[in-house]
Amino acid sequence: MIENLIKVMTPPEHPLATGSKDDWAVVEKTIGTILPDDYKEYISIYGIGRIGDFLWALNPFYVEGSANLMETMEYFQDSYIEFKRDFPEDFLKEVFPKDNSLLLWGMTDNGDFLYWAYDSNQNPNNWKVGITNMRDDEEYIFNMNMSTFLEKLVKAEIQTNAFPEDWLKIKNKPFRKL
Repeated sequence: MIENLIKVMTPPEHPLATGSKDDWAVVEKTIGTILPDDYKEYISIYGIGRIGDFLWALNPFYVEGSANLMETMEYFQDSYIEFKRDFPEDFLKEVFPKDNSLLLWGMTDNGDFLYWAYDSNQNPNNWKVGITNMRDDEEYIFNMNMSTFLEKLVKAEIQTNAFPEDWLKIKNKPFRKL
């Protein structure tokens, strides 16, 4: 599923915090849903690190700091719910596990959050990805899976006001493991 991403962004020789099949079963049970296959493949191939020194795919097996999926998901959900309560006209989505909600998978150094548009009636491999930040309550949805989104970002084929324009223009953004 992530072959095209691998062609444009070289994985590390020895990735960190990749998990095992049994580990994924525990993660999915803890979260309460099956996660997309390309996300699990990404973590198993790349482990923990940053894309273009800016974007992180959160990793459930990395236990130190804010790059941990579960820890950051909890922080994000609590914050989003609080903003939604205070500014309901600006924060229209729900947080996971409600349908048509935000299920976090990544973040940027600027505090943007990347998510799947969770739909319990849909195969997780078909969930769209989105970007939101709580600075200006904007959300962007892309009709593609996570690995295609990352591939297009690495190749500078995605345009969005969510990320810095100079970063978006960089082609062949590298992956750097921690």
